[in-house]
Amino acid sequence: MSQCMQTSDSFIKTTFGPRVAVLCSQDAEIISRRNNLSFAELIRPFCSINSEIHVRDPTNQVFVIRDLRITICDVRCSPPDTNTVKQMLSDSISEAASSADGIQVMNISSDSYSISVNASCPWFDAYRETLTATAPQMQHEFINYCTSCLLVVSSLHPNPIEEFAKLSKHQNHLQHSAQSDHSLRWMTPNTLKYYVLLHDNSQADDEKAKKVLNNLQLMYGSHASYLLKINSKVSTDNQHMPDPWSRYLNKKSKRAPESNGIDIGSNLSPSNDLNADPLSAASREVHPDDQTWMKDLKHNVPAHDNGYGCCLTLADHDNLRNFMFEFASSGLVPHIEKTIRNFHEQIASRKGIHRSLFRATKTFFGGGKAASAPTLKTYGMAGAESPELQVRKIADLYFLCQMFEYAYQHYHAAKKDFSNDQAWLHAAGASEMAALSNFMQTRSQRAYPNHYVESAIDTYSVTCSDDYLSLRCALVSLECLRQRGMYSEAASQLLRLVNESDDLKSAILLEQIAQCFLRTQRPLLRKFAFHLVLAGHRFGKASQRNCALLCYNSALQVYKNSGWRLAEDHINFTIGRQSFNLQQLDVASVSFEQLIKNSQQHPSQQAFFMNEYLHV
Repeated sequence: MSQCMQTSDSFIKTTFGPRVAVLCSQDAEIISRRNNLSFAELIRPFCSINSEIHVRDPTNQVFVIRDLRITICDVRCSPPDTNTVKQMLSDSISEAASSADGIQVMNISSDSYSISVNASCPWFDAYRETLTATAPQMQHEFINYCTSCLLVVSSLHPNPIEEFAKLSKHQNHLQHSAQSDHSLRWMTPNTLKYYVLLHDNSQADDEKAKKVLNNLQLMYGSHASYLLKINSKVSTDNQHMPDPWSRYLNKKSKRAPESNGIDIGSNLSPSNDLNADPLSAASREVHPDDQTWMKDLKHNVPAHDNGYGCCLTLADHDNLRNFMFEFASSGLVPHIEKTIRNFHEQIASRKGIHRSLFRATKTFFGGGKAASAPTLKTYGMAGAESPELQVRKIADLYFLCQMFEYAYQHYHAAKKDFSNDQAWLHAAGASEMAALSNFMQTRSQRAYPNHYVESAIDTYSVTCSDDYLSLRCALVSLECLRQRGMYSEAASQLLRLVNESDDLKSAILLEQIAQCFLRTQRPLLRKFAFHLVLAGHRFGKASQRNCALLCYNSALQVYKNSGWRLAEDHINFTIGRQSFNLQQLDVASVSFEQLIKNSQQHPSQQAFFMNEYLHV
């Protein structure tokens, strides 16, 4: 496979990191929008916690969390539909391929070949990053459920304490109301609420902000309250500031409306449109004084068009970074640690009774009967408190806290339980995560259980017909196998997912399969070139001409002057066509010229090549 920007460890921690919801008041969003960003977008680049965080297991043994990656979920934004995701994936590849100037090159020489090929594929990184960023929350796994919620109100609000209470009530409604159709799922009933007072240094009163913070700390504790100061830049400061936000924002995706903050009224019914204009009469009944205050705020806090983060200084960047660390170390991780202790006590007291009753029932009523045919079983809401799901949930919590040995033990136990219950989707998920837990252990004596991953991919793709889960499993496993030098096994896994229905996915996978053959102990250059031709063909069908051209150019180095004249003619013809479509007429002319020199084609085909050459 190609060299990636992220290490294997970082990619897995990003894909399976703790998810945190963000619920902002209307005034807080207005403050954030001064930087042409929502609050969720504002903090996203600072969600990689580089400092160490300590956590204790139920036996009080201390573990160290390193390089924690937090995923931010905006409560206002619904997940994109399938067609939108496909378009975002295509756009991410197009943008990465068109701007990929500094691609790393690798030279390979043998007795028969001497070629120079791409060692990195930035479009693969972009595809993978977009896929994980748009991933839906899956019902059968808890690791992507929201573990906490940031409630954000600005210090410019006339009554911040009351607004915090309304946001908290609204979050409870979204999580616990049976009538709520919100898409977010939550890890525990008692979701951690972290109260963030957003302070605009250029507008707000410092004394008022400190007073409000003291009240918040008295009500909710210092571990769940924070004063975040931003927008310190003055109009005369022309210093160029770094922009860490652009890589996280998909310009082609639907951005939230600028007035899209949550305005909580007395009516908390699920029919309230979170994307409606909070000042519109249709949104809710607004008191005239409230409406006047909000209009004044919008007038006094204008937005800027000078790029992302245009009102922030380097000190504000540090404030955002320190805020995320304090939230993780004093709020998020202690909450997960407490939740693990609670689940550990519940499982210890309940699972033995459940299994004893199950075995007794099986012995007396079903011991002599033949096993029924496998069926696809899932646990609905009625089974959410079942011991099997509780074991899976605590395994996910252990994984989030990087206690990978404990996570492996619980995933392995859950895998057996789900398999006995013929809940194949849940069993596949536990198998996938057991393999990852094994891989993430730096001192594990176990061999990487590749058969767990292969079983999970087969279940996802065949039994469950879930393209996303099978693709995610294969991409994560690709990182694990690459790190272990198991390139042939990685190519075999990816090949299972190549199909006729999705050209873009198949093209990406075929290109990575080719890269795997290039990195085996003895490079398999002909297999490399063959799969690159297949990848180039699928890239062309997916309208990714830049990627298709790169694949064919790399494959041509292997087929050129190899005696396979017809194959070489096919590649030259395709390069000529793709170059012509990309307005690279010089390259197209050279490629078509090769077709009319010493051609072994039928005269009619030679005449066709001549017409193409003259047309260029």
